[in-house]
Amino acid sequence: MDPVSLTVGAVGAVLGIFNAVKTHYRDKVSVKVIFKVYRNGRNGRIMSRDKVASGDNWDGVAIEVVNDGFLPVTIDEVGLVLNNATKVTLCKPEFLSDQHLPCRLEARTAVTAFVAEQADGDITLNGTPGALYAYAGTACGRMFKGKSPALKSLIRIGNKTAKRLEPKAGG
Repeated sequence: MDPVSLTVGAVGAVLGIFNAVKTHYRDKVSVKVIFKVYRNGRNGRIMSRDKVASGDNWDGVAIEVVNDGFLPVTIDEVGLVLNNATKVTLCKPEFLSDQHLPCRLEARTAVTAFVAEQADGDITLNGTPGALYAYAGTACGRMFKGKSPALKSLIRIGNKTAKRLEPKAGG
């Protein structure tokens, strides 16, 4: 067998496998979910996904949904999932501009749902006891989940708050 033909054939086979793998990932729905806290500033909302300390002064929470794939996807709900697999959907979230749910995300675009703090349920002060992760649900029934340092710290704060408020046994 001719060494040149063998080399060209091997290169062609490797490129064929590479293109097959690339096509597979290109045709796959890929959504990233990022939990954040936000503060209203003079020039708009300031968001952070970093760790939150107890007593920090934030105006609310946000869930950013990013379409990382090349296919459009429709997001129809966002929220949190709790330990017992209960989904807590964000009710009436705010959006920037004219966005709303359901929201069609084209390739490489994002939407952020904001929920302002309520006087009776300060998430950023009391935390989110029992939460596992943030999620985004698509119109076709798929669920994508995500965590951030902000959510992890709010879960920790919420679990400490819940433990402190638990009635003492035998008391």
